[in-house]
Amino acid sequence: MKSRDEGNRDEQDVQGDAALKIITGTLGRPTAAAGIAEQKHGKAVRRYLRWAATGVLLILVCAAGIHWGQRHPQQINVPSPRNESNVVAVEPVVDKVQPIAEQNLSAAGLIKAQQISTVSAEITGTVAKIYVKRGQFIKQGEPVAELDTAYQQNAVDEATTKLYSAQNDLLRQQNLLPLMKARYERQMKLSLTHMTSVQEVDNARIDWINTASEVHSMDLQVQDAKNVLARNQINLSKAIIRAPFDGMVVSLDAALGEIVSPVSSADSYARTGIATIVSTSPFHADVWVPESFLSRVMTGQAVTVSPDGLNNVTVPGTVSFISPVVDESRAAVLIQIELKKGPRELKHNMSVHVDFQRTELLGKEGKSV
Repeated sequence: MKSRDEGNRDEQDVQGDAALKIITGTLGRPTAAAGIAEQKHGKAVRRYLRWAATGVLLILVCAAGIHWGQRHPQQINVPSPRNESNVVAVEPVVDKVQPIAEQNLSAAGLIKAQQISTVSAEITGTVAKIYVKRGQFIKQGEPVAELDTAYQQNAVDEATTKLYSAQNDLLRQQNLLPLMKARYERQMKLSLTHMTSVQEVDNARIDWINTASEVHSMDLQVQDAKNVLARNQINLSKAIIRAPFDGMVVSLDAALGEIVSPVSSADSYARTGIATIVSTSPFHADVWVPESFLSRVMTGQAVTVSPDGLNNVTVPGTVSFISPVVDESRAAVLIQIELKKGPRELKHNMSVHVDFQRTELLGKEGKSV
């Protein structure tokens, strides 16, 4: 603890220093460095005061809002039970995951003609005439081509001659048969009066029996000759190749002078086809559906067929056939679509897109495989 004398000396020193500053003029004038420091300190203090005031103001506003909410709670108007018809039930909004709807089954396929045939000859021969050209419409039974008929015509002429000969022989024996019978009866009458021998009676009887046998044999020969003639006439008629159905000729596969045959072999140059005919209506569509989707296909199911080559054209149809066999290479089943009346622009082997109707929309008549 300082003594009183030492405290007095300190006060005297301070007073002396103050007096010295007054004399020198330095009292109350801070230095330049001290002034800059004081300015920075003042700015920091003012900034701090502004932030503090802002924070206090926000706290007061929040407190006032909470206080007002507690004093004035929100009222919900509940309608009177008397006006139940005007009550609207409001369900809370809850995020729900909607199930994905099953998409319609669709597949690609091809338009197919009901009938397509490569017309060929039933006999071997040389093409002598061609009556059609490519793109020509032809009706059933009209001639397409004709083979050289010289051989078949000769066979018909020969069979005709043999038939006439057999018929003449039969006629001669038929005319002789009554005479042989009358001769035998006359010998029998003479034998009763012993005017003829038993040998003559037997000879007459044998001649009559032989003549009857010859008549029967000649009748069989005539029938055989008729069969031969008919067979050769059929072969002659087969030399003319006719259209098996109404359609359009899409290709000519043989030319004049070429040999055609119903069968071909490795060492033969004969053609087997003369022309290809395709029916122009009606059409159907063949579609391959993966076996995993068979449960969504039924017989009688309605479909919509959209040809790829025809813009804005759709053709209604129904499932007419579901193959019972799964193709191993495709792992799919052949589905045949029967088309309603479609546009004339439909072509054989035209690619199409088929949309199957939902199976739950079918009636009870639909049958699944």
